[in-house]
Amino acid sequence: MRFLVKTRLCLFTFMFFIFAYSIEFTYGACQTTTVDMTHMDKFKTQASKDGKLNTNFCFAFAASNLLSFHYKKNFSPFDIALKSIHNPGLDPKLNDVNLTQGGNILDALASAYRSELCVQSQLNEETWFNISQLVTLLQKPVPFPKICKLFSSKNKFANLNLEIKEILKKENAIGKIKELVRQICKENIVLGENDPVTNKMILLRRKVTDIPIINRTNDEPSRRIFSSKEEITKTIIELINKGVPIGLEYNAEVIHGKPGLHASTIVGTVYDKNTKRCFVKIKENQGQQCLKALRPDVKCKDGFYFIPEEKLKHFVSGLNWIETLEK
Repeated sequence: MRFLVKTRLCLFTFMFFIFAYSIEFTYGACQTTTVDMTHMDKFKTQASKDGKLNTNFCFAFAASNLLSFHYKKNFSPFDIALKSIHNPGLDPKLNDVNLTQGGNILDALASAYRSELCVQSQLNEETWFNISQLVTLLQKPVPFPKICKLFSSKNKFANLNLEIKEILKKENAIGKIKELVRQICKENIVLGENDPVTNKMILLRRKVTDIPIINRTNDEPSRRIFSSKEEITKTIIELINKGVPIGLEYNAEVIHGKPGLHASTIVGTVYDKNTKRCFVKIKENQGQQCLKALRPDVKCKDGFYFIPEEKLKHFVSGLNWIETLEK
């Protein structure tokens, strides 16, 4: 009997150490760290305060954050979206409603290169909300009075009062949004294939969970697929520890419980020593506000969401990032 008890005790102890080792092995590299977000506009948002309006440009907001990080410029996500959406909405003769179909982060990054890209002024939070409202409204036929409400004298966006007629003169939604982008741009620059600081070659990377993707940049075909859910976590931690932000494509159900494809930016990780859990820090596209209805194990502060990695990895469809290589 004693022998049996000792055997069970030894087995339990052995399993405990194996479990502890596996935790250390899986989460050991997870640190509490955040990438440099100096050039990522903290108010950058694609939704109105009431959450009812949404530009459907989440992929472009994520791409804008990655480009802003690497080029040290505050790029306009609306301009990136206009350059990257591949659908009939780009044809003025066709229905503009297709503009709301969205896209993916890699296409947005690839389309930004070798094209003139808008560097916008640093905008305050109220202006960001109003621009997002206007972009949303311009994607479909809207009565003139409804749009004009956004430009009332009490509004911080009132400085565009004189230009509103020029914006509305454009014959289609894309033309109107392009004109709006022009109004908020402080300069336009052409992105090259080399990093402006180190002069290293820029490479766009994408890795997905189950669908082969062809990377059209640099003529480099790549079928990069995660071999396991654990590899998703490993990739996130490795890149964040290197100070590299990640464009995340995922099912937003992991945040609020409602299914839906979405794109955000991973900007850090947090290691909880008490619970031995690793949380992924996500910069959302809703400015500094937080959704009220969240899953119990998801936290939010100032627009940043903290999701347990063991939960997030089951909802990821793709990771995107920018690498620099020696020539």
